[in-house]
Amino acid sequence: MPIDTAYEYAKNEARLEGRVRAKARRCGLVVRKCRSRNPQWPGYGGFRIMDLFRNCIMAGGQHYSFSLQEIEAWLDDRPRDGDCAR
Repeated sequence: MPIDTAYEYAKNEARLEGRVRAKARRCGLVVRKCRSRNPQWPGYGGFRIMDLFRNCIMAGGQHYSFSLQEIEAWLDDRPRDGDCAR
């Protein structure tokens, strides 16, 4: 992968992550990334959504099984309520 392409990919990924985190925050949720540094771990590089008020995992499971795109789709498909502005 050429350096420019890798740079653009990383930049776009960072933008997407920021957008998804902000969208989740507006809904009162938090996006957590797997902290494992072992690529063999099942959740390596994955994400999950947590509700800190209820102290529960909303999506992505114990093994951080969601990608950023899946989290964004999950947040978009979520029914709107008073506290969750898009």
